[in-house]
Order: sequence, then C-alpha cells, then structure tokens
Amino acid sequence: MLHYFNYLKFNLDDAVQRTNPDTVKEPTVADNSLEERMRAAFVTAGLLEPDEEESKSEDDEITQELKKIQAALIPVQEYNRIQKEKLLALAKAEMAKQEVKKKLQEHDAKVMEIYRTVAAARENKTMNKNLEDQVKKIVRERKKLEEKLSQMQ
Repeated sequence: MLHYFNYLKFNLDDAVQRTNPDTVKEPTVADNSLEERMRAAFVTAGLLEPDEEESKSEDDEITQELKKIQAALIPVQEYNRIQKEKLLALAKAEMAKQEVKKKLQEHDAKVMEIYRTVAAARENKTMNKNLEDQVKKIVRERKKLEEKLSQMQ
C-alpha cells in the first residue's frame, strides 16, 4: 500500500508541475497514459470507483452499432412499404376479377335456367316474345361480363 502512495505522490507532483502556468504544455500520449495509470492506481487502492466512462463507451459502441443497423433497415423498410402497396393494388384488382367471375357464374346459372325454360317451351310450342327478350338480355349481359373479365386479365 505504501508503494501506491509513493507512486501516487510522484505522479501527483508531476501533474501539479504540469499545471504551473510557466510549464503548461500540450498533453501527450504519455500524459494520457499517466492519467490512466493514476486512475488505475486510485481504483486499485480503493480511492475511486471503477471508471464509468468505460461502460459509457461500451454503451456508446452498442448505441452506434444499433444506429448503424437501424440506418441499414431504413431502405429495407421503404422497400417493404412499396411492395405492400403493390400487393394491395394486386389484391384489389384480383378481388374485382373475382366479383366479375361471380356475376358471370350467376349469369351462367340464369342462362341455364332460361335454356331449360326455352327447351320446355319448344317442346310445348309455346315460345313467346317475352321469353325471347329475356334470353337475349341475359346473353348480352353475359357477353359484357366476359369482355370485362378478359380486359382485366
């Protein structure tokens, strides 16, 4: 323990001489290492707590790494946002196609129903103007839906 105090006294005297206005000089690497050695000696002697700056610098390194990774994620986030917008547009278009297909199926069912009615009317020879108009209307609507669906694809 006495050795540390002698060491510290020598180093403190050196530090006081450096603060004398007549002998003030720029800090050098040796001065920095002197301060580090003094600090280490104080910590070892129990006069100072371990340096919190080291843990701060570790935190700083971690923070810097996190910021670097976050900066790298910004373009990925933008790419994902653009892709999501494209997928949303595609999904809406597909939903519109599905709606047209559903209407087309409904019209197909109507066409089949009217076909059966027309077939029965031909057997009975009771085909009337109203039934013919209904057939023409359903067939026209079905053709329009088919054209709309083909334009969507």
